Amino acid sequence: MVSFIQTSDLHLGASFAFLGDKARGKRQKQLEVWDNIIDICVTEKVDFLLIAGDLFDSNKIENEILDTVGAGLRRLKENGIETVIIPGTHDPFIAGRGVLGDPRVFINARILADSRNRYKFKNREGQNITVYGFGYEAGTPPSVMLDKIKRDDEDGVHIGALHCSLIQNPDWNYRSVDFPVTEEMLAGLGLDYIALGHYHDYSEIIFRGKIIAAYAGSPEGVKTTETDARHILKIEIDDNLKPGITAVKSNLTEFVNSEINISSDEELELYLRENSNPDAILKLVVKGFTQKLEIPRKHGFLHLIIDDKTIPYDMGDLCDRVCTEKTIRGEFARMVVDEMQNGDRELYQEVLKEVFVRLGGI
Repeated sequence: MVSFIQTSDLHLGASFAFLGDKARGKRQKQLEVWDNIIDICVTEKVDFLLIAGDLFDSNKIENEILDTVGAGLRRLKENGIETVIIPGTHDPFIAGRGVLGDPRVFINARILADSRNRYKFKNREGQNITVYGFGYEAGTPPSVMLDKIKRDDEDGVHIGALHCSLIQNPDWNYRSVDFPVTEEMLAGLGLDYIALGHYHDYSEIIFRGKIIAAYAGSPEGVKTTETDARHILKIEIDDNLKPGITAVKSNLTEFVNSEINISSDEELELYLRENSNPDAILKLVVKGFTQKLEIPRKHGFLHLIIDDKTIPYDMGDLCDRVCTEKTIRGEFARMVVDEMQNGDRELYQEVLKEVFVRLGGI
């Protein structure tokens, strides 16, 4: 049995500028996730850690981050665990240039890039393992790049690593730096399993009824659209060279996207109280009618992003316009206004607001 941990797209060093004064805390969480990945590798006694690109968000990384990464790689080496890394679109490594070329940090890892496109070693049981990979050079035909990592004739387990986009995905906006492949291309490599990076959601690639590859996705959310649980993957290749995948939840924070329709600031405050989560970054679309939306300073979330789509209202102006409508809404509004003359004016104003919110206002 050969086992390893697969991850990619950590994007260490990302600015998270949209989080304002909480950005540094989020960057620290990314580093904690890295440390947790190292812990899992050691606890599970896997043979190696495989990083399928975009370990970093750019090639300009703070020393604090590099020191943390280097310490983790050193710990793996001390525990007899190999580390293999390929570059991604955010941390390219071409002609020896890039953060992945820093010998202080990566002396305990193997970087597959340029002319080095495979790494051979034995695990604790003496099994032969070959890991294939490369850093994509934009403009090079995919077939030329893939020819470099086709399975060789040696015995043992053969694992690939690619930072790539699946051509079958109609939603992907291909860029010149993306490496496009098809399932047929992946299967044609003849490898026992391929660790994929670039897509930030976990997904398995099944070809003719067999798992041939998988995206682990980002282990800690990077964008507000990454709202599901994040994972790393434990891969086990059995004696029949069949891969087994175990997804291990890895995120420490989460992105939550939601929408509410309100008729008062109190309703917003109630929603935030009832849904508070100190580990969540909430992006909340707020709709409805308010005189002026007031955002609470204390909200119970790691960070709160309000997309204010409320419509400021003037009750007198709304009544004047709606009451002239020859609609069910207009008829109801006229009835409420008549009752307002003899009853609880504040109560009936609230009733009108609800009508405008539920049936449309302006």
